Amino acid sequence: MNNILKTFALVLVLFAPTSYAVNSVYFDPDPTSFDLSAGTGTLDLWMDFDDTTVGGSLDLAFGGSVSVLDFFESSEWGTTFDTSGFSGHGGSASGADNDYLIFFGNIAEFSGIRKIGTVLFSLDSEGLGSIGLTHNSLQGPFATLIGGVLPVDLIDRELNVVSAVPVPAAIWFMVSGMISLTAFGRRKSVA
Repeated sequence: MNNILKTFALVLVLFAPTSYAVNSVYFDPDPTSFDLSAGTGTLDLWMDFDDTTVGGSLDLAFGGSVSVLDFFESSEWGTTFDTSGFSGHGGSASGADNDYLIFFGNIAEFSGIRKIGTVLFSLDSEGLGSIGLTHNSLQGPFATLIGGVLPVDLIDRELNVVSAVPVPAAIWFMVSGMISLTAFGRRKSVA
């Protein structure tokens, strides 16, 4: 019986979860490029927490060919895991260290995957753009239940803004040539 208990204990130790967890905030979906003629683009901002948090903050820093327009919080805020409703968001006038601040607190022992909201940005020019994520210095990083700092992997996003790709002129010449040949063939058969 002792050997069975020892074996069971060993299996528990070997397959027990590690003492750390991966917590991340990231953008989704994963488009490779945005068409400049659209004028704007959107990305959803998500959090995936293995550990429990009671709130935190994010600063968005836009660079290159994109700039911030607005943020729309997810409809999930105000549900049972959020005891106070969404705390707030805004540009530099709201206390952002960078271009835009998103902060929330009093989350009732939150963990798991949740959509934070949707970021709307302007497509300013062709080229590479980026959206960086940092913690806001005033609102602070994500907190644990006991008031400690929760380590979170903030995953920046690079964007490629391109002009719509026109159909090459050679294709138009080929199509017009085929139409001419078809019309020429019809005239010949009629005569």
